[in-house]
Amino acid sequence: MALLAAGGLVGLWASYDRSLSLPTLLTLLGSIGLYAVLVRAPALSRWVAGGVALIGGGLALYFVTQYGHLGYAAETGWHARLGRLTGSLFPPLVLFKPHPNAVATFLVGGMGLSLGLAGEEEGRGRWLWGAVAAVTGYGLLITGSRGAWLGLAMAGVLGLARRHPQQGRQLLGAAIGLGIGLALGGFIALQLAPPGEAIPFLSAALDTAHSRLTLYRNSLYLLRDYPFTGIGPGDTFALVYSRYQLLIDVPFLYYAHNLLLSVWLGLGLPGLAGLVWLVVAFYRFVARVERAEPAGAGATLFRGAWLGMTATLVHGLVDSAQFSGAYWTMPLLFALPGLAVATGSRFAPPNAGAGCATRATSIGSRISRQVCGKTPGCSPTPWAATSTIPVSLGAVSRIKSPTTAVSTASSGQARASSPRPWFPTYNHPGPQWMKPCGACNDLKSP
Repeated sequence: MALLAAGGLVGLWASYDRSLSLPTLLTLLGSIGLYAVLVRAPALSRWVAGGVALIGGGLALYFVTQYGHLGYAAETGWHARLGRLTGSLFPPLVLFKPHPNAVATFLVGGMGLSLGLAGEEEGRGRWLWGAVAAVTGYGLLITGSRGAWLGLAMAGVLGLARRHPQQGRQLLGAAIGLGIGLALGGFIALQLAPPGEAIPFLSAALDTAHSRLTLYRNSLYLLRDYPFTGIGPGDTFALVYSRYQLLIDVPFLYYAHNLLLSVWLGLGLPGLAGLVWLVVAFYRFVARVERAEPAGAGATLFRGAWLGMTATLVHGLVDSAQFSGAYWTMPLLFALPGLAVATGSRFAPPNAGAGCATRATSIGSRISRQVCGKTPGCSPTPWAATSTIPVSLGAVSRIKSPTTAVSTASSGQARASSPRPWFPTYNHPGPQWMKPCGACNDLKSP
């Protein structure tokens, strides 16, 4: 998180117009603060999850009922026709016009929370969150965001694999086989189609893929000139990309449509390192908790949060509305891992850090053997210096108060030598030069 914040400050310094970058930076810092609050106050996780799910359901309801009145003239296809059909059934009540990709970015993460809350509740609560999930799913359908659909599908497969572990491998294998089959079928259809004839759905998907790959290539060329600082967060991308890569003076594309590229361009290398670190640490935590087989209150919400994060990251491979002008989508990128950590911490095994501690003890033992090897009477045991700290503190107290000197020093020595089963080397005899000296007991009060 510190790297992401530092990247935001570096990006603000590099931005050609800081007024374009400041709103994104403030939103980023607020989102990091939200993550910190959720992790440190897990009691709030249920309320925050419910609030986010309700906001997502409200956004989906607004999008569904007003789709036909928002003027999405550029949207075509069956999903747009379906959206206009359902939107025409409701009166116009236009408050703002969100981009369909931004709506999909928010809903794909909120969907996991809605389903997680539905699994946690019983009776009317389950019906409520089920209705929220249904409205959210329909809103996600009419956005036409294929990346969000893919992310939701992959999260669904992972969720079913975790819910039914015995069939998990079969589900994953079937999903991979289906993907390969669709790819091969599309390739064969392209080869057999007459020249110049469009294939429904496939031609549009290929055109989109070609334009995105061109955008990614040109963004990497841009990063070659700004690898460390990026070009600044916010709305700086549009003009810089047009002038440096397209050689035109008018904005054409407004963001990089890829989460990694958007973070690197906006926050530089520190931001990219922070995002990668966050994702790797998050999924290591998820794997540790899932190996403990969580069950009971909070387990379903934990899975809904990390599966929602997974769907968001998969969608982030082809879109990144969080770093476009839709600032309101960014907090969810940090709220989902925060909720997963807050709800999953109670299921994490208590000795999760034992491996690191064991490695540190082993390294300390080798260093101690090297240092003590030539010292007569030295017993190479690491961390034994810890046992002298309470005695030293007791000696200091004796100087200040002679009446409590002996009891303070002896209690410190007792604490130092008390059994610590969780620290295997704590009670071992330390090197001779590390042991508390008798002279400490001879200190006299002035």
